[in-house]
Order: sequence, then C-alpha cells, then structure tokens
Amino acid sequence: MAKLDVSRRELERAWRHLRQHSEGELTEPAAGRVAAAKVLLGLYAVECGLKLLLLDRRQVHHTSQLDSDDDFYTHDLNALLQQLGQPPRFRHSVAAQPKGVRVAPVRLHELYRYGGLLCSTEESSLCASVLELFGFVEDNAA
Repeated sequence: MAKLDVSRRELERAWRHLRQHSEGELTEPAAGRVAAAKVLLGLYAVECGLKLLLLDRRQVHHTSQLDSDDDFYTHDLNALLQQLGQPPRFRHSVAAQPKGVRVAPVRLHELYRYGGLLCSTEESSLCASVLELFGFVEDNAA
C-alpha cells in the first residue's frame, strides 16, 4: 500500500485538531464509548505530534522527501519517542474488553479503534502518558 504524503503544515494541523478534540476528556478515565473514542484521538494526536517533531529535527518539510521504508512511518509511539531520544512511555497493558487480552504498546490504537478498552487503572496511566506527551510536543515544536 502506498503511503500518504503530507506537508509539515498538514501534520501540525492534524496534531492540533486531534489534540483539541481529545484533551478535555483525557483528564478523566474513559468509561464509555464516546470517551474511548477520545482516547483513540489522543493516541493519533500524539503520533502526529511526534512525527511533526521528527520532521523538524530532520529539517524536512514534506514526507515525500523521506524514503518509503523510513522509520518515520511506524505507528509505534515508543519507537517514535526513541527516534527523538526519549524513553518509552507506553507499556504492555491488559484489556478489560476483550477481557484479559494482553495488548502490546504498538497495538493500543488498534484496541481502541476496534472497540476495546483497558481496565480503568491502566487506562488512567495511558491517558496520563498521552497528556504528558501533548506537553512534550507543545514544548518542542518549532
């Protein structure tokens, strides 16, 4: 499948839009489907924000300037953080729905995209990491 190339400006717009539509609900643990969708938006916002920082670090203004197999294209938030010299923020979690399923950090967005949920304590930790990374991106974006 071909990659969708975007400009730095489009990526920044996506980061801000997704953050805006998820941030308020992330301060409370998600308990319902609407709030779970906000967690998913928060995860996508973090991905856009980290990729924005990577473009800035590489002094690249459009993803078409990257090789198609570049590590930039991962959805693994911990791998993106590593590329930025940051420690991982996401860990293996246990889902409440589907019950007892162990979820790798790289699969968290899939869990929420397909209607799953983490147990409340793990979800609170996930939301705290997302909110922390909102601040990290904001503090480091050009």
